[in-house]
Amino acid sequence: NNKYILEPKFDKIISKENIIQVSQNNLNGLYTLDGKPILDIEFTYINPFYAGGNQVNRILVKKNNKYGIYDGENSKYFLKPIYDDIAIRTYKATDIDENKILVYQVQRDNKMMLIDNQCQESLDENFEYISKPTDTRFPVDQLLVKHNGKFGIYNAITHRYLIEPNFDEIVLHTNKKYNNMWEVKSTDKVGLFDDSGNIIFDTIYDSFKFFKRNEKYIGVEQNKKCGVYDIKKQKLSKFIYNDVSLNKFDEVVVKKGNNKNLYTPVVSTLKTTGYVIILIPLAPVYLCTFGIIPILGLMLQ
Repeated sequence: NNKYILEPKFDKIISKENIIQVSQNNLNGLYTLDGKPILDIEFTYINPFYAGGNQVNRILVKKNNKYGIYDGENSKYFLKPIYDDIAIRTYKATDIDENKILVYQVQRDNKMMLIDNQCQESLDENFEYISKPTDTRFPVDQLLVKHNGKFGIYNAITHRYLIEPNFDEIVLHTNKKYNNMWEVKSTDKVGLFDDSGNIIFDTIYDSFKFFKRNEKYIGVEQNKKCGVYDIKKQKLSKFIYNDVSLNKFDEVVVKKGNNKNLYTPVVSTLKTTGYVIILIPLAPVYLCTFGIIPILGLMLQ
């Protein structure tokens, strides 16, 4: 048609897929391919690919040294440029669903919060700390957060606490054989949660000893005595040992006084009312200390 799509007044023009980014006097703007404005030339930084792919409804912008998210399809801000930093977290809706859930982690005046892709409401209180998306110490959807000086674990998909922020320190212990566990610390005592946020141990113990080469057991210390926790059976022994360790065969060794022995779980015995009932349904006789008794069952008091 022999006419300009964009007048020759810009310092720089870059075409990106189906949009055009322009620069003028160190400020940036966005246009469609047919020259319709998406963003006025007033931003020091623009990233239309911030949410993955060409997402003109989620454009990261920077104005007056503050970040925001602009909705180019509806010509309005999704997040006003009032934040010191914005990080995006992307999750699958389910393990088999390819749809993505976007959660924006924003920071303003040393406070952080999470904002859902569907609304501008904060999902929870302002946090003093949120673990970064690149932090590999935790599952991607489970965030270490700090609120009112205490740490907790927050699920970014369900928007609920897995562990309430009541602790001075939280460490994840991975377990390939059984489920992962969260060790929490309050003052000088430690406790334990399972990977669903259920309490295994209250914060009344001095320390835990996790064995990477034997993931069935955990050493537990309380008042300078040690016990052994069986993860599968969910049983904790008595605190009668001076130390718990592994030998070269990855077997649990307990020390009591100067003696070291392999740990043998105590088998619970059946409590009765003073009688022992012995049933021998197939044997015609029963041999005991009294001799051979030709009966099928014997009751001894």
